[in-house]
Amino acid sequence: MKHHYVPQFLLSKWAGENAYKTLEIFRLDLHELISDRHTPKYTGYEDNLYALTVPHVAGMDMHDNEELFFKKIDDKASKVLGAMEVRGIKALTADERSHWALFLMSLSVRHPSVIFEIISKKTANLLRESLRNNPFDYESSRQNHEPETFVEWTKGKFPEFIENFGISGLSEFVDSPVCLQQICNMRWWLWDFTGAKHDLLLGDNPLILSAKIDDPNLIFALLISPTKAFMATQSDRVAASLRTQEINCLAIQLNESSVMRSGSRIYAQNKKHWRFIENRKF
Repeated sequence: MKHHYVPQFLLSKWAGENAYKTLEIFRLDLHELISDRHTPKYTGYEDNLYALTVPHVAGMDMHDNEELFFKKIDDKASKVLGAMEVRGIKALTADERSHWALFLMSLSVRHPSVIFEIISKKTANLLRESLRNNPFDYESSRQNHEPETFVEWTKGKFPEFIENFGISGLSEFVDSPVCLQQICNMRWWLWDFTGAKHDLLLGDNPLILSAKIDDPNLIFALLISPTKAFMATQSDRVAASLRTQEINCLAIQLNESSVMRSGSRIYAQNKKHWRFIENRKF
């Protein structure tokens, strides 16, 4: 199953109104820069990215993360984006702000590099270490026919649980009440780049963060179309400083961040950014 870590509704903004509804896709994971065009459905995904390795683990089905969690987040975020563009951010309801904050949090953890290195591998290793260091008096109560270690007992009693521990708890990484409230309380606005010399580039790791979430100088940036960016800050001072930026310089800075943060692909309306991307990634 295709699991889109770059949501299709976001990619579609770069496809625009061309006859085939395609967008330009620059490949950054090859020795030379190449590009091709595809529809949003056929890019920005990994097969079974958030899936369990077995059909069921601890009452959870293989594709629940995608079907019951991320798909719902993206559907609601798509509606909120439409509301922002029509009514403006100030008109958003509390529920709409919460839906958008959850969407931003989801983007911070659903990139393949985060899934593979932190959530899958690191979390499984931490659980193994915890089971080894805190065996709950397993050794003293172990029967002769039982495995020698609590880790081995867990593997036998709950097959694939350790390997899928991080993925099965993926929603808890995203749905953090404290972080979501912090995002909801930030200063939000949309920045219009219609008059800029350069349109915006979407990266395959689209959420741009300038610092950790508890840093007072944090800036959230998400490019939501070739001419618009959602931005949020912790303080009015940082927001005021951003507003003094010349629009063309800010567009270049955002595009540079998109390229540098991306793992394998950059999305654009056309090929005109070729030299810009090549100079910064190759």
